[in-house]
Amino acid sequence: MKSLLFYSVSWTLFLSCTMNNEKENPNPYKVTYKQLQVDTSLRHIFYINGYFVCLQENSRLAIFDSNFIRKLSIEDSINSIPIGSVWGNETYDTLFFFKDDPNLLGWPKEEYYFTTNFKVQKRKFIPEDSEWPVNSWPLLADSNYNIYANDIGSNGFFVFFYNKSSKKTYVTWSHGPWQVIKFDTSYYIAEEGNYQISPAFRIVSNPTKLIRVSDIDALKIKQLYQHLAVPPTPLLYYRHLADSIENNSPRRYGSSEIKKRFSIPIYTFTKNASLYSLIKNDSSIYLVVHKNDSLVKVQTILDISIEMHRLSYSFFHNTHLITFEASGGKMIENKMQNYSDNGFILIKDSSIYFLYSFFHKPYDP
Repeated sequence: MKSLLFYSVSWTLFLSCTMNNEKENPNPYKVTYKQLQVDTSLRHIFYINGYFVCLQENSRLAIFDSNFIRKLSIEDSINSIPIGSVWGNETYDTLFFFKDDPNLLGWPKEEYYFTTNFKVQKRKFIPEDSEWPVNSWPLLADSNYNIYANDIGSNGFFVFFYNKSSKKTYVTWSHGPWQVIKFDTSYYIAEEGNYQISPAFRIVSNPTKLIRVSDIDALKIKQLYQHLAVPPTPLLYYRHLADSIENNSPRRYGSSEIKKRFSIPIYTFTKNASLYSLIKNDSSIYLVVHKNDSLVKVQTILDISIEMHRLSYSFFHNTHLITFEASGGKMIENKMQNYSDNGFILIKDSSIYFLYSFFHKPYDP
């Protein structure tokens, strides 16, 4: 605990210095940093009607209002039940959850939920079929396409465009896709990239000009890059197909600066008819604007880099919510320790709020 307190205080002081340095130079966004006062490391973060709901490792919810103040009275009315998985609806007015049961096999018979009054109710759980193919990571759905990847981040290599009208699937190559956004009339793929360009962006103006694949081919080429998956047959055919997809992929643009690791395009969004991206590199998090197929740095958001293994995005009431999670083992204060990095970023009007939580403990492989 003493080690954790020292780390938290040190990081808070560092962030304070960073924020003061940024104030000396006018920037388009006012940046606010704040540490989330939670009990344990976090699993997931959700939004519901002005509140931010965090599922903690202790199977309890931590709830914050729009000023990021913890609301213990609301938590007490919900946390009488140990909470397992949590998910929300598309209108951000209801959260559903399963009771945490380590002995459960298969689907539970019941699910719990609460709406904006935070009163827990129970009902029969009925599993729903997914509209997405197996082994897929949804990236974007609009009136024309369901767009998904074989995986997210460094394990992803294909982005599929399923045309809802024609029922046909088209595919392109991507080095570590994270997000797809529609800007003007084109689709922009944000990816980690490789040693040449990272992060990178590809523009797909007309998905029907990409390589078309059958449902079975779409399933099998994903097996080429799926960990421990049985190789698809005939193997040479699918290797050749993957090579053709890569060779015919759209041109990309991005950052070619030398770095130790690939950069991550945390989030890409539009404002005032321009396209912006939050980028994480080896040493910082910064904002860029896209101009003539190039990235122009606008502002430094954070003068240190933070691990982000998993990202999710939401948009509501003209507000962008990006949640991030990371966990694993690394050297902290000259000792190997388990760590958990969690938090969320809010982008609203001309403000960016960076809320974070960091926990570490002696390494347990």
